[in-house]
Amino acid sequence: MNVALFLSSLLILQGVCLLVARGSSSFQNHQKFFLANRNVGWFPLTMTFLATQIGGGSLIGLSEEAYQHGCSAIFLALGTVIGFFILGVGPGRKLAASSYNSILDVFSDYYASPNLRRIAFLLSVGSLFCILSAQLIALYKLCSTVPYGSWLVLTLWIMLAWYTAQGGLQAVIKTDVIQVLFIMTAISYVCAKLASSPTTAIVTPLHDAAPLPKSSLISGLFVPLIFMFIEQDMMQRCLAARSKKILSISTILAGILLAGFQLIPIWMGITARAMTSTSNGGSAILEMTQQVCGGKTSAILCSVIVVAILSTADSLINSISQLLNSDIPLLRKKPKLSSFLLPIAAFLFIPFQQSVFRCILIGYGLSVCCLSVPVLSCFLGYKASKTAAFAAVLTGGTVYFLSLLGYVYGSEITAWGGSLLVFFLIEGIRKILPTPQLEIKSSEK
Repeated sequence: MNVALFLSSLLILQGVCLLVARGSSSFQNHQKFFLANRNVGWFPLTMTFLATQIGGGSLIGLSEEAYQHGCSAIFLALGTVIGFFILGVGPGRKLAASSYNSILDVFSDYYASPNLRRIAFLLSVGSLFCILSAQLIALYKLCSTVPYGSWLVLTLWIMLAWYTAQGGLQAVIKTDVIQVLFIMTAISYVCAKLASSPTTAIVTPLHDAAPLPKSSLISGLFVPLIFMFIEQDMMQRCLAARSKKILSISTILAGILLAGFQLIPIWMGITARAMTSTSNGGSAILEMTQQVCGGKTSAILCSVIVVAILSTADSLINSISQLLNSDIPLLRKKPKLSSFLLPIAAFLFIPFQQSVFRCILIGYGLSVCCLSVPVLSCFLGYKASKTAAFAAVLTGGTVYFLSLLGYVYGSEITAWGGSLLVFFLIEGIRKILPTPQLEIKSSEK
């Protein structure tokens, strides 16, 4: 790999992001800093939606699954794509027209429960922080192969923290536009170089590829799909849209672009399996690019993966900071400080969690299994009781943690099913049994 090209492209791009973020450094209030004054147009909104979903998992994760399971890996990419389409015609439009500021408002306003909001706060922050830590771990692993890789990670991460803290969501959206345009341009160049090489194998379904496990297929489709509707950074962007119409246009366009983009790592993973003998799909696409196209193209591909990781990380940082500032009075007037310190705190988790995908799955599971049932009930317009919401959160969380420890089979699906079952059970009992008010009235008669 051409290390000089790799380092220079990353540092120049991050420098441009710093300069762009400086133009959004003024802070007036919570709505302007974290929701961009609810005035984001269709193009930047589309780009920032893409930036939240195009991360290291989209490139390395999908290519690894395609390397192992062939064309069936395409089903793992459908969850977020379908989620975008549904978001554009349903929940997203409701959010764009609402007065909510975050997912926490669902629990305090809709269910009128401060205690439930506190539980949701801890779960949401924990979920997003797990995913943020996974981005840092992925960045560290990728950069560890270049000279002074640890110092490069530290430099890139501090630059990320600085421009994310400068102007809130406005700065994040501006840098997302730059990063997504770079990713699209660079990955198109890499694909063109690979496709034009006479040594590149013709993509055909792999007959010797292991079949995709049904459990992975269900989790890969279901969990990302549900997570799209309760993820704070997605909700934050829905709330920041200028109108419901712009929100619909942006989400549908983002879904179409994401569907096309995700075909690239799948194609690269299949091609890498046909050309290399590496057992790891993520490193196989880098090895294949190095062998077929040389060091310069390999450096561009590496920089694309790093920028994809950073584009996801800045969205997570801003979303977590919004949750912290909304519920911790000490931080309410210091959004820049929390936005800067959050990514630095992620370094503390590197020694304890070395599996990128394990960390991401835990983050997904915390939100999906614990919070999705009450939140989706709100979006569907069903007025559920506070008791049912509490029971759904506690049941989903308990079953999920037991599954992580190996005591329950099925992981996220089992936990979410338990949460849904308890929710409907309590709501059914509430419909059948008389309410305390009716009992009081009948006794008075």
